[in-house]
Amino acid sequence: CGQQASKIKDRESFGLAVLQAIHHLPRHLCLWAVEGRCVVWVLGARDGIEKRQILCGGWERLFSSIDVGWDVVLVGPELRADPAVHVHPGRRVYTFSCLLHEADLPEHLKNPSFISALNTGIGACVAHHMRPWVPTLGQLLMMKKPLLLSCFGPHEARMEESMLGALRANFTKHQAGGFGHIIEPDKPLSVCNSLFSWVCGSSLSDVQLIECALPHADAQLVGSELLVFLKELKSHMSIISDPDGLSRSAWAEMYDGLFMPCLKQALDEDDDGRGGVQTIVRCTMKGVESACRCSAHAVALLLELGAEEAVTSFRAWAERDHWTPHAWMREEVLERADTIHELLTLGRQSRSAQRRPDEEEPLCGGFHIRSGSRVSLHEMPNAVSRVVSEVGSGQTLRIRARSGLWVCVTHRERQAWLLTHDGRESMGCLINWDILRWEPP
Repeated sequence: CGQQASKIKDRESFGLAVLQAIHHLPRHLCLWAVEGRCVVWVLGARDGIEKRQILCGGWERLFSSIDVGWDVVLVGPELRADPAVHVHPGRRVYTFSCLLHEADLPEHLKNPSFISALNTGIGACVAHHMRPWVPTLGQLLMMKKPLLLSCFGPHEARMEESMLGALRANFTKHQAGGFGHIIEPDKPLSVCNSLFSWVCGSSLSDVQLIECALPHADAQLVGSELLVFLKELKSHMSIISDPDGLSRSAWAEMYDGLFMPCLKQALDEDDDGRGGVQTIVRCTMKGVESACRCSAHAVALLLELGAEEAVTSFRAWAERDHWTPHAWMREEVLERADTIHELLTLGRQSRSAQRRPDEEEPLCGGFHIRSGSRVSLHEMPNAVSRVVSEVGSGQTLRIRARSGLWVCVTHRERQAWLLTHDGRESMGCLINWDILRWEPP
């Protein structure tokens, strides 16, 4: 009976979550038919979840709740290319294997009745998961169409609301969903569709949104991603240098030696039969690639630690099929390894070029000085400027801005600059970070 219930949830939970949310659609929002049909965009869709559920009949309760034909537009970079239109009585299903702004939609699909973006990670507090959604959010807000967001729980809802608030979006307070379900066994904390919110438009003009609010939010995510990467840099290098021998211990270091029991169990039960090495390697390569794309400082530090040679050796390791039973995962990791190596090569070649001074960017959070460290606070964001104070380990300073590897902090009611990484190790870690909204001058 329990097994049967789980199968039903695997097939129907997402469609039922959308149906429940529609029943709670705010009165001022309407789902307009497009040529007599309901056009729904499903963003961030995946073959094994949303597409599988829809094609296997798992969304039928939703489709039958409104007496119209449905055009279902699946959009997501993780979808396999599929030019076919899957036609069933009363519905047509289209697949676009790309990001939304890359999708070449036919005219009859360009004007959605509503948009569904389930479990996006916009509030994940993991900047490299959040950043790709920033331009998409801007596009959706300018469309002023009902947008349904769902997330894994209160921890994500808080950051999701910060992101929406930073863009002055009009949104409802998150409500509890009645069809939360863990779809992916390797993500035991990911209760899909635990909470949902409706979003429609922004109080900012399109110009303010594109030219000011979106860059302001993105700059904070870039800074957050860089500071988290600096703290994890040595662990990432250990994993790349010796994935067989050091993956588990280096991964534990990122969590300060503390694995939540459910996460440890998920790694132990991973289908690679190697204690989750495939999951650790995949996450590391995604994080390192993203950091290299967003920051020249990340590239420079990796080069100092010998990452070019390590990535070349890692690629030879990853080409073998001993570490994962999944060909798609091996291809993904190899592609990321190639991209990282290209970015490192470009970084090495441009070392001698004159680099523009780092600009001051917004950043909000705390910087916790790591154990055993004592750091100097400078008047300006450079090592030759006057030292105004020193702080010892265990202290947390409030961050108000960032410039390269330096953060502007408040100490004894004065502002000063702290170097977050000295080329060998991180001086601490970013905690309790948030997204501040852009304020018009």
